[in-house]
This record gives sequence, C-alpha cells and structure tokens, in this order.
Amino acid sequence: MSETCQENRLKKIRHNGGDEILYRVPCHLLPPDNPDAGFNEFIGAGTGKLDGKPGASIVFDFTDQGEPGTNDTESMTIFDSSDTPVLSFGPLNLTFGDQQGHRVGGPKVPPCLGSS
Repeated sequence: MSETCQENRLKKIRHNGGDEILYRVPCHLLPPDNPDAGFNEFIGAGTGKLDGKPGASIVFDFTDQGEPGTNDTESMTIFDSSDTPVLSFGPLNLTFGDQQGHRVGGPKVPPCLGSS
C-alpha cells in the first residue's frame, strides 16, 4: 500500500459506549472514477447488540456510482451472537434514493491511487 493512501487504513468508530464499527475506504475507485469526495466505496464491519443481546455483528459495502443514484449498490449481512446470519442481501442496486460520499469542507479531494 502506498504511504499516500490514507483512505485504505482501518478506522474505528465507538458508539453507545461499547458498540464498534470498523471501516475502510478502499484505495481503488469504481466508475465513475473521479468522485468529489475522493472515494466512492465504503466498506465496514461492526459489533453490537441484536434484540438486546451483545455479540451481534454486521458487514457492509456501500457504493456511490454517481447521479442519479440508480447504479449505487449496497450489501450487508447481520449475524447474531452465535455468528448465524439473520439478514443478508446484495449487492443490490438502490430502488430509491442516492448514496453520496461527501468531503468535509475545502476543495475537491484528490482520489487515492494506491493499491488496495
């Protein structure tokens, strides 16, 4: 991995004092290959509770394929505490809506061109 490819590093979000989501933004770009945010795919995994029981987990992948959003995709699998899938789908194209990656202020973010 290129040292300039910061987007591909694993990042962590803590939520509700214990639930965690790990995510990464890959260093490759899906078509269209020049998004304003510098990325167009968001991959993640997390742990938390399902029906009030700890030990559940999720893996997901969201893509932003440009406007109008009809080619954007999503996939996810939710597992219970025994690692049994309780919901799984995709990748599927969105029926309604539009997923959009956004930059945080400033100029357009250059895409990461390192290897994933």
